[in-house]
Amino acid sequence: MEMEWCAPMKGAISEVLETMFFEIVEFDRIPAPFDTLYLRSSIELLRNDKVLHISFLATEFFARSLSSNFLSKNRDELTRDELEDMMRELANMIGGSFLSRMAEQDWQLQIPAFISHTSTDEGGRGALQLSREGRRVGMIFLQENTLQG
Repeated sequence: MEMEWCAPMKGAISEVLETMFFEIVEFDRIPAPFDTLYLRSSIELLRNDKVLHISFLATEFFARSLSSNFLSKNRDELTRDELEDMMRELANMIGGSFLSRMAEQDWQLQIPAFISHTSTDEGGRGALQLSREGRRVGMIFLQENTLQG
């Protein structure tokens, strides 16, 4: 993630997770266990011929914790649809908060998507990593591309 995006993204993540999900995370580089399963959602911001693709990966345990707090339900009672909906809503909230922190305000927020369950670490090297209580709980990937037309 380019340095210019880090501060606004950290602010957006902290604001959304603390305000809406009652969770506090740190931005530490902590290795993940080899077989970590992530739930993945994404959202895009569009501006002229640019697209900013934001992916949010959360461990299933962390996604259940967020969903439980957000929906006021026991984490064992959550359905797969509720987890996927929460991941989309999380992408939407973080994308909107990030957008409000950007100097260039002419980006348009698109509809969030739940991508999949994935066990890939995606080489967490370029990611903004999220941890809680000394364990990695998620990652944010941000990629800017030019639209082909």
